[in-house]
Amino acid sequence: MPAAGDLVGPVLSALLSRQLAVQEGAFGIRPGDMDDVERMAFLRDNVLSAIVELTETMNESGWKPWKKQGFGLTDHAATTSEFADVVLFLLNAMLATGVTGEDLAAALDAAWTKNEERQRNGY
Repeated sequence: MPAAGDLVGPVLSALLSRQLAVQEGAFGIRPGDMDDVERMAFLRDNVLSAIVELTETMNESGWKPWKKQGFGLTDHAATTSEFADVVLFLLNAMLATGVTGEDLAAALDAAWTKNEERQRNGY
């Protein structure tokens, strides 16, 4: 199986470049130019926003088995939109911390390798 770096590193890098262009163009935000206090506030706001968006994703999924209506995926388009919001906030968090597409791809490779090893060993 090809390494994540070969598959997703360039895609993640392109997504980060696009997100940085949006932040700079629409909001005048340049995480690389922020001081530590500003960067940590930007990171905090985006991580918390990603958490909220994940919660909204659950609200679109009809996850409450005790409710009579709507158990299961109820609105694919709305669920997909919430996931897009999560990804945008995570991209902002990556911009704040200087994590590159290649960095994340390498970390994904390491995590997959570790998880596969754990599964083989009955973890």
